[in-house]
Amino acid sequence: MKESSFPQGSEVAKKRRHDSYRYLPAVISIVWVMATLAAFMSGIWEYPLTSVWPVFWFVCGTQACFLLGYVLAVRGHGQRKRRSLSQRVPSRLALGSAVVTLLLFLPTSLFRTGKMLPDVWWGIRNPGLAYAATASLNQAGRTPLIEYLRLPFAFFTAAVEPIVVFYWPRLPKSVRLVGALAVSSTVALFLAMGTNKGVFDAILIAAVFLFASACSGILVVGRWKRMAIVILIILSAVGFLGFFSGVSLRAGSGISYGIGPAGIHADMTKPLLSKMPETLRTAVLGLTSYASQGYYGLGLGLALQEPFVPMYGAGSSIFLTRQVERLVGDPSFELRSYPVRVMNEDGWDAYVSWSTMYPWIASDVGFPGVLLVMVVVGWLLGRAWLGVLYKHDVFSVCLLSQMVIMLVYASANNQSVQAGEGWFAFVSTVFLWFAANSMRLRHELDHAELEVAGPMADTDRMAWTQIIGEGH
Repeated sequence: MKESSFPQGSEVAKKRRHDSYRYLPAVISIVWVMATLAAFMSGIWEYPLTSVWPVFWFVCGTQACFLLGYVLAVRGHGQRKRRSLSQRVPSRLALGSAVVTLLLFLPTSLFRTGKMLPDVWWGIRNPGLAYAATASLNQAGRTPLIEYLRLPFAFFTAAVEPIVVFYWPRLPKSVRLVGALAVSSTVALFLAMGTNKGVFDAILIAAVFLFASACSGILVVGRWKRMAIVILIILSAVGFLGFFSGVSLRAGSGISYGIGPAGIHADMTKPLLSKMPETLRTAVLGLTSYASQGYYGLGLGLALQEPFVPMYGAGSSIFLTRQVERLVGDPSFELRSYPVRVMNEDGWDAYVSWSTMYPWIASDVGFPGVLLVMVVVGWLLGRAWLGVLYKHDVFSVCLLSQMVIMLVYASANNQSVQAGEGWFAFVSTVFLWFAANSMRLRHELDHAELEVAGPMADTDRMAWTQIIGEGH
């Protein structure tokens, strides 16, 4: 046998390295959820629940189901051959997404900040005032035409950053420039609005897909690039802490004084808090409050003695709930959801405070049904990661981005689909991913049939030749 028929040692090592990354997203996701649950169980914030154990065991159940779905998705698929992807597909999609984002930028800035070009420097210096000004503009009763206009293009505005970052080494310079400008415009808009979450999301997605690009082999990581990735991860951590500590700069926030939503207080006598410098204590209070308060809302939802009232798929999204109310003319439709019922019974605001993403999903399928949904969530994450790691599939990159946002905010709310633009982005991304995979599977089956039919055709041809020869 020829030497070229054997895989090279470097290729074998590379494939083994890729296989070792298969379970990494599941591990990170579960560790993150359990860390937020530990913040809730720590007692830093004194949540008046009769018992925290129903919350603990329910969340553990969701993670077990999530892991089951993930294992079902990746088991036995680690040795699949990587298929080359035409460079035109991600390049064209990156360029198209960037152009759409830039076209929507100016009217969006005008509506959200009152200026065609956002005042980034003022937003950085006065984030609390910028946030209050944005809130007052949103409450001014203006018709949000641009927000409705953005809905059909939500896939593109959500896809531009993950695609540009993941395929950066293989994109033409012109596409890199336009893509970087589009991502920068989005970050600038959130800075001018005083919305730390948008900046944090941008840093998070950049870090995730830089790492994914390195894992998949698209980004060849040398010494300087490794240093750049480390610096970006550090910046991500700083942005993460800045998001949670930045709430103290917003008007009316009592986090820095240990006062949380609905008057819940932190136990400032805890050794972890009492010996900390004030700035660091504010960051820790913001982090633990925002990471743990959702579990209090979840505990109130689990404690409800009322029967399950189905919402037929609209309960997991505030946007969908509002649309159904307008469509059927029934303003009481939202009263069916678990978070709203908790708000009416216990005063825990469904739209200001958090209750994790699980009660929102339970509004459609019940709390037992949430466990089945988490199997699907784990399966989607696993399949998306395989597509990114082994196939460099552009729609898997987009789906992975959506799943990252969903799971990072799982302890807070159903972030991916609660707002209209997020719902359109998530649904269109899942649809396009399924469509692309169906077409790819059909192509692979046709190719396999040709490979099988080829030898059979040769055998039949030889048989007929022999018969004809005997006849002569």
